[in-house]
Order: sequence, then structure tokens, then C-alpha cells
Amino acid sequence: MAGLSVLLAVALGWLSSAPGDPADAAGPRANELRWQAPPGCPGADDVRRGVEVLLGGPLAPVRAEPVLARARVRPEGDAFALTLELATPSGHGVRDLRAATCQELADVAAVLVAVAIDPTVRLPDPDEDPRRARGQPALVAPPEPAPE
Repeated sequence: MAGLSVLLAVALGWLSSAPGDPADAAGPRANELRWQAPPGCPGADDVRRGVEVLLGGPLAPVRAEPVLARARVRPEGDAFALTLELATPSGHGVRDLRAATCQELADVAAVLVAVAIDPTVRLPDPDEDPRRARGQPALVAPPEPAPE
């Protein structure tokens, strides 16, 4: 749990200082999330629902300016790596994050995308979330088990 909090703190620090890229000056026209992850990881719909939980509503309405989020998760040794690109009309940033589980990266991605869409979003306290106490993810639902 402490690892997820540290990962979130680092990622949110990056979000507040993401550099602009003049090549993306036009930016997206609507909020969009593109998610790629290996089997066994949460899917795009799961991450999108996590973002919507934080936003308190659908991803579609543009709050301040539209956000395009591209996320790619890949196995890396005994962990997972996430490349997250966030683009808006006023800026563009790409960061690589690493975590022990794909689930942690899905939760962090949901938070970062939600904050990019609405910087005033209220983030849940991971220590107070009853789903965490039951061993469930705080934001993103885990993938369905494969049929046997």
C-alpha cells in the first residue's frame, strides 16, 4: 500500500510539471483514454470506470480543456511498466512508471487521467477506502478471471 502512495505522489508531481510540446498545440477535441495492457491486467473499460468514479461522472464532458491519455502497460522483469502520455491543447507530457502489479499502474493511471481532466478532483484516501481493506482495488476493477 505504501508503494502505491509513493507512486501516486511521484506521478502527481510529474503531472503538475508536464512540459508543453508545440507539435501538439492543436491538442485533442474531446477527453479520450487509450489503454493497452497485457492479458490479466485491467482493461480499458475498467480504467475508464476508475476515472469516472473519481470525476463523479462520465469521461466525456470536457471540464477545462480536452485531454487525450495514451497508456501502455508491459511486463518488465518481475514487475510492470507504464508509459503514460497526456496531451491537452496547452501541453504534452510522457512519463514511464513502474510498479509491482499491473493493478497498481491501472489505479495510478486512473488518478492521473482524472486529475488531468479536472485538477480539482478529490482523491480518495487509500487508508480509508473500505474496498482496500477487503483486498479489492480502490479505483479500477481487477480483470475477470479467465474461464477454465
